[in-house]
Amino acid sequence: MRFRFTDAKVKADNLLPPPGRDQVDHSDEVTQGLRLRVSRSGGRSYRLELWRGVDAQGRRGREIMVIGNARHMTVAEARQKAAEALRRRETEGEALGVQRALRDRERANQAASTFEKAWQRFMSEHVEGGEAPLRPRTAQGMRHAYKRVEHWAPVPLTKIRDVDILAVLSGMKAERKLAMARLQRAYLSSFFNWALAERLIKVSPVPAMPRRRRTAERKEAGTILTVAQLRVILEAARSLRDRRHSVFVETLTLCGTRRQETAFMHVDHVDLDAGTWTIPASIAKNGRQHIVFLAPQLVDALRELAPDTAGYFFGTEANGFSNYSRLKAELDQLMSREPPDFAQWSWHDLRRSMASGLGDLGIAPHVIESLLNHKTGETRTTLGSLYNRSRYDADAMQAWGVWARRVLDESASNVVQLSQENRQNRGHSA
Repeated sequence: MRFRFTDAKVKADNLLPPPGRDQVDHSDEVTQGLRLRVSRSGGRSYRLELWRGVDAQGRRGREIMVIGNARHMTVAEARQKAAEALRRRETEGEALGVQRALRDRERANQAASTFEKAWQRFMSEHVEGGEAPLRPRTAQGMRHAYKRVEHWAPVPLTKIRDVDILAVLSGMKAERKLAMARLQRAYLSSFFNWALAERLIKVSPVPAMPRRRRTAERKEAGTILTVAQLRVILEAARSLRDRRHSVFVETLTLCGTRRQETAFMHVDHVDLDAGTWTIPASIAKNGRQHIVFLAPQLVDALRELAPDTAGYFFGTEANGFSNYSRLKAELDQLMSREPPDFAQWSWHDLRRSMASGLGDLGIAPHVIESLLNHKTGETRTTLGSLYNRSRYDADAMQAWGVWARRVLDESASNVVQLSQENRQNRGHSA
């Protein structure tokens, strides 16, 4: 029966259940869901009927909440408690609805996010777009990292496992592309961390990698090679099968530049007539343009090279040079025929050795720092770094000349002199 509850009506005898039934429920016309349950013995209680959401089969669930005994509670009190319970349920329902919507959105994103689509978003929103896009060199590295795993393109992002990533990295290491493998892992880690923040995945599949072990001596200072040892390396480099690789080693040895910056030497950045190479800020490690003065022997070697289709001197596939580990292994093999008297060395040791060698030749520390394109040096105070912005180009030009002559077994006392015309042609960075 449905009627308007009053304190008198809820106590009436005509509300008892009909013959054959133990209890009956009556509905209030004022408060939706409020019920009065009357038993055959005359007991009366207020109840509230609540409806849950639709389940997977499309059915709505029902829940009954006991409000209290009608003999000890007025109708007004029952309605008030019912209204409070409805408000609580409404608030809880909204929260549950939000959570359910988030879960549904997360499942939909995960189901719709293949590796290809997620990578495209990653590049457009994080790498190349957004408020703080990454450096062009990093973006280029990301694009090449994708090419190595583009067979994952149709795979749902959540289906990519750590074993899949390990298989790619292990294959690169088997080809002795050790440096590229480390970069590949770094790029994939950046991508999957972004996907984790975007709730596309719940855990990053990039496996933790053990740190490379290094001896205490190398960790502290690296290896400083003597001039005689550098000559052994250059002699072995001249025997390399690819002339570009030979010139790459010569450039690192004579210029002391970073290997990544050297790998992207481009025809647009080199003026062979002036004997200068301008490393753009987008490629330089510290984000500051750097001018390198090339020895005449290096200029002649670069003239002989034919840049790749993209204009890189040392590239092979429209990209800068990248096979550092393979080249190092080939060089070590050539050197092992007549073992030189020095310990294991790295590419960066060529840069360290130039800095130390110039110091031994009496070149001022601030000039050496300028050659290395370091923002600050030990001789510059904080005040000096704010006011003294000189690049010491003239001194740097002479120092590079002294070093080239020293390594190439010429007189180190003679400083390379440039013509007045070349002095006027060389650029100055901002």
